[in-house]
Amino acid sequence: MTKRDLAFDVTKFIAMFMVVYGHVVCWRPGFSLSEMPSFAENFIIAVNMPLFFMISGYFSQRLHESRDGTRLSNRLISCAWPMAFFAIFWATLEGLVLGRMPILQIPILALKKFLFTNWFFYALASCDIITFLALKYGDKAIVLPSVCISGFVIALFTSGLFWYSAPVVAMIPFYWFGLWALPRLIQAKRSFAWLALLGG
Repeated sequence: MTKRDLAFDVTKFIAMFMVVYGHVVCWRPGFSLSEMPSFAENFIIAVNMPLFFMISGYFSQRLHESRDGTRLSNRLISCAWPMAFFAIFWATLEGLVLGRMPILQIPILALKKFLFTNWFFYALASCDIITFLALKYGDKAIVLPSVCISGFVIALFTSGLFWYSAPVVAMIPFYWFGLWALPRLIQAKRSFAWLALLGG
């Protein structure tokens, strides 16, 4: 794309606003994960992350067209380092500023925060890697993702971490929709607009 598309910017803003609002609502004083979410919370959960992953898929076209492993690894690193920075920042804040733990435990807490609080990163990385491998091995484009996802789901259920990892699997179809279907829908819309103009 040679210029920004305002529709995508507005969509990303709405999705980001919903994420922030959802976290503010969820982590209110006295909130318990066992509570039944409100209609607004259910709506946010159902809409905001799929939106992000459809947009991420759409803007990953060049990455997957290039079949460039270096480009993929650079993308994963560029996503991982902010997660690592904030994990270290929050662990340091809790340990030193709030004084909740000895200094020697701060690195362990930072590692835990990085590994267990970044499902969004793991979901995006999984989408990128699975799609990259599927396209790299062309004729196995259907088999490979199926095997990867099946293996991941089996590991998921046997690990006891279903509550945390399920969103990682759930986001893959939205990513693929953004990567393959959304560009065609946009192109069809533009073609239809041109035909309408030509038809008077």
